[in-house]
Amino acid sequence: MIERMKESWSDDQLRVIGDDGFMISAASLFPNISLVHNWPKAADGDDVLPFISIRQWQPVSQDETEVLSWFAVDAEAPQEFKELSYKAYLMCFGSSGVFEQDDVENWVSLTNTAAGSMARRPLLIGRMGLLADDTEVTPQLTPEQFAGPGTAHVGYGEYNQRELLNRWADYLAAPVEAASTVEVGQNRGTPYAQTTDTMGNPA
Repeated sequence: MIERMKESWSDDQLRVIGDDGFMISAASLFPNISLVHNWPKAADGDDVLPFISIRQWQPVSQDETEVLSWFAVDAEAPQEFKELSYKAYLMCFGSSGVFEQDDVENWVSLTNTAAGSMARRPLLIGRMGLLADDTEVTPQLTPEQFAGPGTAHVGYGEYNQRELLNRWADYLAAPVEAASTVEVGQNRGTPYAQTTDTMGNPA
């Protein structure tokens, strides 16, 4: 797989992994796609079993979100690897996986709590990774440290969450563009064209 990556990846992609040493384990694409790359142990022995889960977040209402989850694996991987990787995915992020059950319990609890009167009083605090004067605990990496697009930080913080919410706020605050109007049905002043089937009956 490493040799195939060298053949198909761009120079920038190779630098992120080869020179910068980044192996992204979790990421989100605005507005509602996420992926997680994990490598647990799902069988006896010391071998880890990497898997990739891709998710789409579909808002249904103000307190409900539908989550579509896919398992992704290299089509040319050995069959044994595919089966073990899928087992690791189910064990972690399947509907009965150990991580998934824990996450869903948190989401449900947070949603219920946020609907209460006490939770509506304080403002949402999303300052993890910021100091009191708004400077970042760990400055974003320089282009020499991170060859990928966008910005990157090392360590824990809510940098991604703030960027995503700020992007949403920008879209919500932007003026609505005038939508073009399209007249449907028969044109005024033009006789209605009756269509028929092969037997001459109105269709």
